[in-house]
Amino acid sequence: MVVSPPRSPAADALISQQHVQLARMLGQARGKVSERCMYYRKPPKGVEAGWIVVQGTNAERQAGLFMKGFVPLQQYGFVNPQSVEAPDPEADNAPAYRTWAPILLKPGGPEEFPVSQLIEMRWYDARYCPVPGVRFPQLEGASLTKFWCPECETIYYHKAIHLARHLRSSHEWDRAEIGAYGQEAGINFAKEASEGRAAVEAFEYSMPAATPEPALPPIQMDVEEFRAPRRASNKETR
Repeated sequence: MVVSPPRSPAADALISQQHVQLARMLGQARGKVSERCMYYRKPPKGVEAGWIVVQGTNAERQAGLFMKGFVPLQQYGFVNPQSVEAPDPEADNAPAYRTWAPILLKPGGPEEFPVSQLIEMRWYDARYCPVPGVRFPQLEGASLTKFWCPECETIYYHKAIHLARHLRSSHEWDRAEIGAYGQEAGINFAKEASEGRAAVEAFEYSMPAATPEPALPPIQMDVEEFRAPRRASNKETR
């Protein structure tokens, strides 16, 4: 079983929201469909700009979505996880497969997702994409940054602010400790950016070959990783 590493709060919130929302709108608890759902593209500006999400289709709901700038992706039909058969119904990613398979398995579907969403959802790594074998050509040449947790050693985030929140909530670091670690590792938590003091390594994204198309060459992505030796916290030195 593949266990996905922690995503950003935005990605986790989206996944949870989609599953709960689908269950409610599809009336799964009552055993009948209460509202059809479909894919929408979020507005091009603001938080999660251009992200693909699932929403309902009743007139009142759509009117509100259109006012906010959501664009319906009617070409991918309705989303009904109850009618989608997952390869392994007992797998942890079975609900995600049923939610995203209708768009990811159709021509042009994978290209609908912005790079920012693929990175936040960690679908750039084939191990964590809910539908095996999906190709994301928009990742060609994309770059991402991994901010590693100095305490966990196996957990990383793509935004410095998410690492800071993790250190506070999971390891009880205070602001001073986080600030000191940022200076030591070359991380600017205030701006969620680095001045490039850490080493850069290449991340190889290998897109599965589309049948009957020949296999494509691996995609090269620049990955900036920030990892510093674990330092003792104030609590350990007292």
